Amino acid sequence: MLKRKTLFKRYLLSLRDDISLQRQGAYKHKSYVSLCTSVKDRLDHLEKTFLQNIVDNQAYSNCEFLLLNYNCPNPNTEAWVKEVLTPYIETGKVSYYFFPDAPTFDRSHARNLAFRLAKGEIICNIDADNFIGTGFVAYVSAMLSQKNSFLCGPRDGRSLGGRICVHRKDFQITGGFDERFRSYGPEDLDFTKRLALSGLQKKVIQHEKFCGVIAHSDELRVKHHADDSDIKSKHDDYFAIMDENIAQKNICPNGSAFGQGKVKKNFSKWLNIS
Repeated sequence: MLKRKTLFKRYLLSLRDDISLQRQGAYKHKSYVSLCTSVKDRLDHLEKTFLQNIVDNQAYSNCEFLLLNYNCPNPNTEAWVKEVLTPYIETGKVSYYFFPDAPTFDRSHARNLAFRLAKGEIICNIDADNFIGTGFVAYVSAMLSQKNSFLCGPRDGRSLGGRICVHRKDFQITGGFDERFRSYGPEDLDFTKRLALSGLQKKVIQHEKFCGVIAHSDELRVKHHADDSDIKSKHDDYFAIMDENIAQKNICPNGSAFGQGKVKKNFSKWLNIS
């Protein structure tokens, strides 16, 4: 649990943000926002979070919830999508993609592919275990009404560092998540550092209501990842890569090739993202 003093401080910061945004008229500007979730075998989390997040943000119509099935081994995942999400797919509120060429869960590639598939002017990574809360999409649009900024979750031990929201052009400039990070590691921290290196202002989500997450074990966190037999060793390697990116001001380590692959959209149409 977060300390009461920390919660109160975050409350004051969130109140300050809201007052400032209201004075600027930021809530009147409604950017198209894509909320992207990529999964491999997290159906139990999706059943709790995905539909709830849609319902909690139904007042903000100018958005899509994108779900990338990264070759989930559980066939019930797609069955659940068809049963529960089809009405939202038919209205365009949900975009569903299936990527078959994924023997393991490559975190950075999965997120980059989802971002490239997204239609939004603003693109957000939302992990499958995240509850975004009522009004989150309007808040993101308002916070990023200034073009020279990005938004991320607090790094407070609840795996919220991966909740990153960026303008599409800034994602393209930086190449998104470094795809050398194939398993669990500091790929989110590296991405935010490179965004800052590119000249963007970092903004942190202060509202506690936007920071809900399902607690779970590290064993589940690294399930289906490549090289998950030696997490400590890979972590050290990945932090070395991140430090090198920052030291050399390597803003776009992926070059021009990132988030590529052939996907099936909404159960029928195949797309080649190259």
